Amino acid sequence: MKITIFLIAIFAVAVVYSISECDTAKYLENAGFSSTQVPVMVCIAKYESSYNCGATHDNTDGSEDFGLFQINSYWWCSGGPISKYDGCHNTCQSMFSCQTNANCARVVYEQQGYTAWYAYRSHKSECDSFVIHC
Repeated sequence: MKITIFLIAIFAVAVVYSISECDTAKYLENAGFSSTQVPVMVCIAKYESSYNCGATHDNTDGSEDFGLFQINSYWWCSGGPISKYDGCHNTCQSMFSCQTNANCARVVYEQQGYTAWYAYRSHKSECDSFVIHC
């Protein structure tokens, strides 16, 4: 019984944080990405988190990636594993907010471009011609 309730709770959290590519595009527009940048960034979110605002990933260096664009705890947020630079001036826990994560992705993009994301480097040709289906 306890296991069933636990699994239902985990599933409910996953459903809450999964969003569509159209919702992802809206968050990116609100963050200030241009109409030509939005499709590329939606593609990046597809491969970084599968459009999951609650996604996390533990890295071999001890840092952790958070949310839709897998914002790294070492460089971009505070209060996470081995946080150091806090480039987006937000807590790592706040990166589970889809909009906060997209806003931080804008900061990352302004400093490093698309190549800041492994997903872009691995899927460059697809992301450069990505079409959003809304």
